[in-house]
Amino acid sequence: MKKKLFTLLPLLFILIWINTKTAYAQDSSFTYELKEDNTARITESTATGNVTIPSEIDGYVVTEIGNKVFYGKYGIYTIFIPATVTTIGEWDYAFSYCYNLTSITVDEANPAFCSQDGILYTKDKRVLYNFPCEKNVASYRVSATVDHICCTAFASAKYLKELYLDGKNTYWAGYTFYNTGQMTVYYIPGGNSEWTVKNHTENGRSNENNSLFPTYCPLPVTEDGKEQHGSTGNGENDLVNDVLSGDRDNTGNNRPPANEKIKVGKTSLKTLKNQAGRKAKISYKKVDGAKGYEILYSTSKKFAKRSTGKINTKKTAYTIKKLKKGKTYYFKVRAYKLDKKNEKVYGPYSKVKKLSIKK
Repeated sequence: MKKKLFTLLPLLFILIWINTKTAYAQDSSFTYELKEDNTARITESTATGNVTIPSEIDGYVVTEIGNKVFYGKYGIYTIFIPATVTTIGEWDYAFSYCYNLTSITVDEANPAFCSQDGILYTKDKRVLYNFPCEKNVASYRVSATVDHICCTAFASAKYLKELYLDGKNTYWAGYTFYNTGQMTVYYIPGGNSEWTVKNHTENGRSNENNSLFPTYCPLPVTEDGKEQHGSTGNGENDLVNDVLSGDRDNTGNNRPPANEKIKVGKTSLKTLKNQAGRKAKISYKKVDGAKGYEILYSTSKKFAKRSTGKINTKKTAYTIKKLKKGKTYYFKVRAYKLDKKNEKVYGPYSKVKKLSIKK
């Protein structure tokens, strides 16, 4: 009996070691670790030049780029993100202050992220992750679909002189525009954008107090709700007006109206019940003309990213499965319509309701 026990001990030790090992050695220019689902998270990189994130390392699918993997690195010019990567660190810190980065591109099959003109967004264009520091454009428009600009998304964007926010409810963080004292941010008053500007100005994050932050400039609004734009003084006034109103892009080409012209009503939660099998059944009021609804549910009152799930559905009732027993979840819903480019335009969220999963 003792002999058999001593024979099994080395095997048992090996199995325990394999089960607890999470850190792995470098594969070419990337260091990674295994996640609980047996996929790989890239934790460090020595890659330079035109960097391609691998979709697989040592037979493990790469699903995440860890926090600050490329943070502050000078030797990176372009980055390509494969379809397998669905999580990128803590917001945009993975690519912050890459001073020679000109573009970030994403595999079109990626379900979580996309790229437009080398700028990184979430797939639904609600979050602008990163505007590369070395992107050589003087003017840029942020679509009304964007409701959040990440922590350092425009930090050290050295060529950018003018930034126009199409949506009045776009908000950003304290250092989103850090080290862009040469830039003017034009925003529409009367929403979250104006509140964010006031908050940042009061905290010294404006050119009035610190040359490292941009100047904020409101776009005057007429009685009919349209923005007014003064003459540029160089004969470009008509084009500027059309660009800002959404009738033309910055090359003068015609395009569909901007998303903010589409009104989407607010829904409200009707029922929220815990069903057997760790399920939550939710129903909400129908919104006229809505093409679908977005449900957010989270164990965080503030809907923190890592603890929040999202569901898109065309129905006004949905059963959410595989929740955690004993946890309290928070729920909110909003409706959306489609613009002429078939992009989603969202209405306001419903009031938040909570539900304890007891069965």
